[in-house]
Amino acid sequence: MSSDNVVTSVLPDSYSLARRHLQLSRAKLKATSRVSALLAGFAMVAIIELQVAVGESKPPEGLLFAFTILSCLLVVVHIMAVMISTCILPHIDSYMVPQDCYLIEEAPHNRLRTALNLFLVTMSSAFTAKDLNHFDYVIIGGGIAGVVCAETLCELLNPSRFSGALQSSSGHLNYASKRVALISASQTVKTTVNLRRISNMIETFDIEEKSGSSWSETWPDTLTVICDTVIKLDPSSHTVYLQQRGYENPIFYNKLCLTTGGVPRLIDPKHPYVIGLRDTESIKNFQHRLLGTRRMVLVGNGGIATEIAHEVSGCQIIWVIKDNSISTPFLDSVAATFLLEAREISKQNDSVEKKAEVSSRPSGDKISEDTQIRRMRYIVAEERQSEDITKASEDHLMLVPDQQHPYELDIGKSSVAGAAPGPDWAYGRKLHGRLVNTVDGRLLKVVYQTKIKQFLSPEEFHDLNRLETLPFTNKLNDNVLSVNDWPVYVELTNGEIYGCDLVVSAVGVEANLNPLNRSPSNVDNTTHNTGNTYNINNKGTEITESSNLDALFHCASMEHGGGLLVNEQMETNWKDVYAAGDCAYANWTWSPHWFQMKLWSQARQMGFQAAKSMFCHSRGDHNIPLDFSFELFTHVTYFFGFKIVLLGRFNGQGMNLSASDTYLLMRVTRGREFIKCIMQSGRMQGAILIGETDLEETLENLILNQIDLTNLEDRLLDPDIDLSDYFD
Repeated sequence: MSSDNVVTSVLPDSYSLARRHLQLSRAKLKATSRVSALLAGFAMVAIIELQVAVGESKPPEGLLFAFTILSCLLVVVHIMAVMISTCILPHIDSYMVPQDCYLIEEAPHNRLRTALNLFLVTMSSAFTAKDLNHFDYVIIGGGIAGVVCAETLCELLNPSRFSGALQSSSGHLNYASKRVALISASQTVKTTVNLRRISNMIETFDIEEKSGSSWSETWPDTLTVICDTVIKLDPSSHTVYLQQRGYENPIFYNKLCLTTGGVPRLIDPKHPYVIGLRDTESIKNFQHRLLGTRRMVLVGNGGIATEIAHEVSGCQIIWVIKDNSISTPFLDSVAATFLLEAREISKQNDSVEKKAEVSSRPSGDKISEDTQIRRMRYIVAEERQSEDITKASEDHLMLVPDQQHPYELDIGKSSVAGAAPGPDWAYGRKLHGRLVNTVDGRLLKVVYQTKIKQFLSPEEFHDLNRLETLPFTNKLNDNVLSVNDWPVYVELTNGEIYGCDLVVSAVGVEANLNPLNRSPSNVDNTTHNTGNTYNINNKGTEITESSNLDALFHCASMEHGGGLLVNEQMETNWKDVYAAGDCAYANWTWSPHWFQMKLWSQARQMGFQAAKSMFCHSRGDHNIPLDFSFELFTHVTYFFGFKIVLLGRFNGQGMNLSASDTYLLMRVTRGREFIKCIMQSGRMQGAILIGETDLEETLENLILNQIDLTNLEDRLLDPDIDLSDYFD
């Protein structure tokens, strides 16, 4: 009989059983270590193969998730087995000698049981923490596009009580656990409120800034708002790095949407007397600086510049534009002339009390009773006859009465009643300058077809030994403003020099392709260093402090306004990365009566479409049709107190305006309303409505349905005919 058998025979049964358990545990431990290492290796290889899958062969997310969890568990088991084998088993062997068998209950594997359990809990917590930083959908940007995208995703995943959607469907349970994160650089986000539908496709809304925390309370289990700045983006690993979290605590995503918006282009970003309007803080700064302003030089010809020219009172405004009419992105020269004349008529009828009121929004002024209906045609100006007629822009054309189909209808008494900062940003704000005893509350001079040449300090201006240009020589308060005590002088390319207290740059926006540096770019030195349609950095797949989004994604050229190229699914060139709003360029075949402009209304449409695509792509539906709102361009705004409705190709965008089959139908009531319809071969292609015309829905349907109006167009704009009843 061996010594082992002798020892075993004299041991109590309990100790024999404990020894057998110990030996069995050692065998299991060794087997577990080897098997877990082998299986973990196979699982990690499978994960790599699944992640490199491209196109339609991408595996289901559930399968990839299962492999990931399995690999993590196997790695944990293997690490624990290796630790026990190397650190604990040698000590256990020392207790296996016969003389120490009575102390088997004091073996390290019993005493370290608590420590081993703690190790397992720690490893589990580490993977749980990583899961807390993982989101199914991540949106970067707290503007309209980003907020609408996040709201739409949350309603699709977990409908709120305000949506009216049924929450009893079985599909709701599958998406309730999905998580959405919105990353915003500020504490507030821009939401749409007071949504009003004018027609099926025309809608108006107001912009309201809300605290991100209060806004997300509608979907507490789904939506998370992260107030931080993106410092690095790695689409290849689906990772976003934030400034406050650092590189050791990134955000992981399944689907990402970039809604970084646009940034204003400033004439001189570093000049102390040049400001731009880009957000709420800049508007407050503008209001504060306006209180000490006697004269302002306004540069730009877009929507914000037009609103400033009308809303600001109590100071002289020198409006410098490079075009031959105001508001060229929205209005042609005839409509612009109508607004300026209506402004002069309005000033003559304003009461003294109205000058002190907070900026308001009158709906057309009650002035003239004369209505004119005309059929007009564009012809190429004489000095442009030698140019290619198909490339002639509206600046090269002249508007004349149509001699082939002349008609004019004069009616004595008309029966027709007369984004950034966001739409209607001036509504409810008091925008008043320093002057209080002016003869006219709104002193405006428009300087056409010129640009800023240079800024001059008072010393530089006096060294030139030139006279300052006086804009209002017939005003009684000119003697107060003719003193050369201006802090800055502006020299224009036409040779005129104006002294002023403030220069407001409103020359438009460009796509924000550099979220790491949010300072406005210089007009003459944009962030794009190439003019190519595609600008790709082949060396890296991340945004760093030295590179912009245009070094990572396919981008449109500056000729097209810049922006990340997206298809009709709002997808960029990177898998699972989408873009919407001002930072995106619609790189698909547009509908005949739709085109892209950097507007709040289109940012809302693109954010909604991006959310639908992200949600449906996650379910495996890869062909999501464009929303019907992309069939027709529509926009509603207010200029000079008048409601402006733009439909379709309202200025003949993309059309040969001098073609023989292209003409205009116009109805003008001086100081009250303006209607222009773009016609081609008897079918309406676009329209501009100024004032309260009540024709929005009817003209919208005429453009969409492309009804032949050849036999009706002579009386189409007759105010005595109710078109809505006629076409119903």
